[in-house]
Amino acid sequence: MTLPVNFDSLSVDALMADWVAALCDQGVASVVVLGPDPAGGRDDRQVLAVHPPRLLGAAQALAESHDFGASWRDSDAPLVVWQDLARAALDQTCRWRRLWLAHGQQTLVRVAFGLPAGRAFECFLFSPRRFAN
Repeated sequence: MTLPVNFDSLSVDALMADWVAALCDQGVASVVVLGPDPAGGRDDRQVLAVHPPRLLGAAQALAESHDFGASWRDSDAPLVVWQDLARAALDQTCRWRRLWLAHGQQTLVRVAFGLPAGRAFECFLFSPRRFAN
């Protein structure tokens, strides 16, 4: 397992902390950046950054899941999506959702930045607020 870059770089960690602080008024409490695993397949992702760092386990569970993976991108799904985490948390394949809920997060907003070969960088913003439809 490769540690996220903000664990080794004070400047990147400070940038992530500033980002979360700037989005605090909009209800954002944590940020995760996933990127493709260069040695893996189309569905293999790794955690590039996570803030606050105590959420690394939940971020790794998200990266290991197939949610928002290659099949999502192949289906012409939107690059931006928000989701109520509690709606699908009871599904046995959604361990990552239960972990985020256990940390008090209710909603996620995902933004993808497409790359060649059907891969993407993904930014996830998590909020303890439940956003309305």
